[in-house]
Amino acid sequence: MRREYAYHWKKAAAELLFPRRLCACCGAESPEDILCPDCRAAQENLRPCPTCASFLLFTKPAGYRCATCRRQERPFHLARAALPYEGLLRERLRAFKYDGATGQRRYLVPLLVESYFRFFTVFPIDTLLPVPLSAGASGSAATTTRR
Repeated sequence: MRREYAYHWKKAAAELLFPRRLCACCGAESPEDILCPDCRAAQENLRPCPTCASFLLFTKPAGYRCATCRRQERPFHLARAALPYEGLLRERLRAFKYDGATGQRRYLVPLLVESYFRFFTVFPIDTLLPVPLSAGASGSAATTTRR
């Protein structure tokens, strides 16, 4: 019985000192990067719509806009996302925003920083301001750019 306890304590200590790194998008082990090789390759095969945060395959021409942006004028100039809002990443974002799961920061902050350098270093950012989720709630941040 003591050996079992010793094993569990050793395993817990190892996890505490050397935590496994998991992909922010799919949850697979990813010791080198915030994204596993499969998710990184999928991300590199996508490009954002020139206006909104929707993702398009690289097979579309450079100026090609998504169906929604082609149908209607957007009330904003530019929006971007790190990855498509789906799967585990969607769950992480919802847990962070709505459930107060601040531990999700370790996955979300690196993606936010990476997205900033990927998309926004070419655009001057005028303002960074919080956008509440609803009246009276604190929320995420949004950026505004000059048109």
